[in-house]
Parts: sequence; structure tokens; C-alpha cells
Amino acid sequence: MDSVIDHYGDNPKISAQPQLVLLSRHPDARSRSPYPGLMLPETDVARVRRWVDARNERLPERARGQIRYELDVADRHVTVLECRPPWRPEYGPDWTRFPIVRFHYAKARGGWSTYWRDRNLRFHRFDLIPPSGRVEDLLAAVDADSTGIFWG
Repeated sequence: MDSVIDHYGDNPKISAQPQLVLLSRHPDARSRSPYPGLMLPETDVARVRRWVDARNERLPERARGQIRYELDVADRHVTVLECRPPWRPEYGPDWTRFPIVRFHYAKARGGWSTYWRDRNLRFHRFDLIPPSGRVEDLLAAVDADSTGIFWG
């Protein structure tokens, strides 16, 4: 069975329109990856997912129906999204999904880089957080957000 993952393109400077990417299962039937066909380290994806879950748990009770954070996983990056419920009935029941930060993985270098999103929904390398082989370092820097570029 194939997986469909919604994300904002592989190149952080090209696509702002959501697109669907079909990821095939790895030919090895023994693969137990929740993201078959991906080139990302599974343990790092799990760390980012736990970080997103922790952000959701820290939300005040009064805000829990008004905002949530999600993670989109692509073959070379993960994107953290801020999601909000529809504010007008004519827009339908779907929540809006707004990208906040993207972590790009370079397999050849074995490390992660941080990208910030501009007003046109394009991503740019964030030079104030150096690339790291440990995604936890990037998560901590984004959490601290000393510039306000991610969380305002």
C-alpha cells in the first residue's frame, strides 16, 4: 500500500503551492518504517514528531480548539505547521495549515539545516542556527527563537 504525504515541495525556494507526493513502499517487505521510501533518519523524524506533540500539550486549555501543530514529512525534509480551524462556515470544515519552520536533511553531509518561511510561503536557509547532525540542537534553537522569526 502506498502512502500519500501532503507537503510544500522539495525545493525550499520554489514551490509555495501544496502538492501531493506519492511515496512508494521500500521493496523490502520487512521494512517497518511508518514513512516507507523516505531518506530521512526515522529516529530524527520521531524526535521532531515528539517535539510537535509536546508543543501541542503545552497549549493552554482555552486554546486547544483554536490552534494545533502538525508535522508534514517529505523525502528530504520535515515541516512544522500551525493549524487553525475555519473561521467562516463557507470555507468548509478543513483547518488551515500554515508552515512555520522546515528542517532539511542532507544525506551526504549527514546533517540537518533549518529554514524559515517568508510572507510568500517560500523557505530560506536560517544562517543563525548552524547545520547539525543532531536534530535536537535545531529543535532547541527553534524553541528558544531568539530572533522571533518562527514564533513571533
